[in-house]
Amino acid sequence: MECRLKYSQEPWQARVFLRHERHEDGTKINTVREIPFGPLLTEEQDLESFLKRAQLAILNPHIESEKFVDLNLEIVTANEAPFGGRQLSFSSNVVCVDISSPLVTDLAFIDLPGR
Repeated sequence: MECRLKYSQEPWQARVFLRHERHEDGTKINTVREIPFGPLLTEEQDLESFLKRAQLAILNPHIESEKFVDLNLEIVTANEAPFGGRQLSFSSNVVCVDISSPLVTDLAFIDLPGR
């Protein structure tokens, strides 16, 4: 996951993106694409559920990512393949989140999977 914080005088807001760098088989995509996932969020309490949905979308590349935006939270919490089929256990593709607020400083960090 990549988190990009940006200072803004405007109220808190966040946007989640899916960055596709590789195909499901692991081969590089010629043109990396970063697509918005869900709406612009203006309530902090909504961010966690959208990040979980986005992670499921990344792990299920054979399913259109839009299907995960309104996915039931119970299914999201179970972290299972919600539409059947095989779910990846890892992906080189990335969930990104842009957060802007008067309470943050400009900063970007990446959380890598691991122990």
